[in-house]
Amino acid sequence: MEVLAAIKGRRSIRKFDAAPISHDDIEKIILAGMQAPSGKNRQPWRFIVVEGNAKTDMRKAMNKGLERETHKPKLPESVPGNDIYFAYEEISEWLNIRQQIVAAVSFGIPAENPYARPRNNIADLVEWRNT
Repeated sequence: MEVLAAIKGRRSIRKFDAAPISHDDIEKIILAGMQAPSGKNRQPWRFIVVEGNAKTDMRKAMNKGLERETHKPKLPESVPGNDIYFAYEEISEWLNIRQQIVAAVSFGIPAENPYARPRNNIADLVEWRNT
């Protein structure tokens, strides 16, 4: 699949099949991500794969953060969802890490096939400048 077609065809999946992803497939995904450039080739990334019963424990930590967010919001104008930002402290504590969490990604076999959501018009988002 061409890269642009893959990007355009990407969908956010919220419901996954119960079947686990193999460690081999997860390692392939991680190895592909490790091909990204890094400043001075420092390759500072680390990966934590949460699977099995640990996913339930992680969800509890995330829910604790989302509950806290309803009383003491980090971004008062935002509505918290299943975003790691809203439960950053609780997830970091649960993982027992001090490093910065840059991303959280869910992998699985989709149990849904959502339609593409509308996107903003490019003319409303791009400003061209030329000196």
